[in-house]
Amino acid sequence: ALKRFTPVCFDWSLCDSPYKTPVLHAAILDGVTRPELHDNILEILSWLLKMGADPQQKAPSNANRFDIWKTHRPETTTVTLKCAGHTALSLALALREALMGSGVDFPDECTFLEAVVSVISMPARKAPRIAINPGPVEKVLEMTETHNVTFETADGEVTAHDILLMASSPVLRVMLESSMVEGKQKRIKVKDAASSGVSLFVEMLYTNATRHGPDYKTVLTALDLAHRWQVENVVQILADALRDMITFDSFIPIAEAATLKGLEMLKTACAAYGAANEKLQSLLKHGRLPA
Repeated sequence: ALKRFTPVCFDWSLCDSPYKTPVLHAAILDGVTRPELHDNILEILSWLLKMGADPQQKAPSNANRFDIWKTHRPETTTVTLKCAGHTALSLALALREALMGSGVDFPDECTFLEAVVSVISMPARKAPRIAINPGPVEKVLEMTETHNVTFETADGEVTAHDILLMASSPVLRVMLESSMVEGKQKRIKVKDAASSGVSLFVEMLYTNATRHGPDYKTVLTALDLAHRWQVENVVQILADALRDMITFDSFIPIAEAATLKGLEMLKTACAAYGAANEKLQSLLKHGRLPA
């Protein structure tokens, strides 16, 4: 019924649920108390995200608190959580932590909240985030004989057209129009970056896509350049791609990049992965993860 009767233009940011929270929060709070509907609620959460509900929206300061208890002994089992200020993900994580630390057994509820975290942070995706077969613009990229700007990288040179660089990045525009070396010689030094990462950055400028399968280190290099040179659309595409590349080995560098660059969705994905990974939790418990 929800899917059939919800208008296409519905404003998912409204906070008119009984909890005075956004709809994602309300679905989580309703679902955690109704184990018979857990599977249905998870399906609804996935649908809400696809329809545009924002997992980064925070509950307002006037949001109601949430109480949960065991029906047969509410006076000794009640767990209370303040909803205000929480995103949907932080709400699920905070509620799970509160239940697990309450001294009361809430196994079904905690399992449901773990599933909620997975749905919110890692929605199912069929297609790769960095598209393959980007189209005819790639031919312009391949016309290297017409390139007139050279990036001097840590392990070689990468070239591009100055007009594209200046149109894409306000920082590169200033550099290439200046009277400094970059402007006069059309050479830009990026000795801290591997050529593979610079090549990916340049390819993304031309096509918003790649024909290759870069590893996370290459994507992080390209992300750093896009962030440094203020190419916001490339930053978002690469940050989105990194969400699918989070593993035990890549967790720390990806999480550091997400934090330093203020990439909220990537930070959310890292937080969810870290919370669910036993090896990372063990390292954290023993103080062996960087702050």
